[in-house]
Amino acid sequence: RREDHERKLRQLAAKRKAIEAQIAALNAEGEAEAAEVKFVIAQESLQATTTQINSAAMAQLRGGSKASNRRTKGKR
Repeated sequence: RREDHERKLRQLAAKRKAIEAQIAALNAEGEAEAAEVKFVIAQESLQATTTQINSAAMAQLRGGSKASNRRTKGKR
């Protein structure tokens, strides 16, 4: 009877250890997914900023703002 109790306690300890390992794996998976989402958000934000900067640069190369065009045309 005592041996049976000890066996059941060992089984319970092993089951607990397996559950703790599953929890650790799920936590790691969640952290990896969160990092991936943050990376995608940062990448999209950088792309939007780059697009905005490139658009402003192209506008400036094409003649800039209307006010600067007037001044340039008046000096010619």
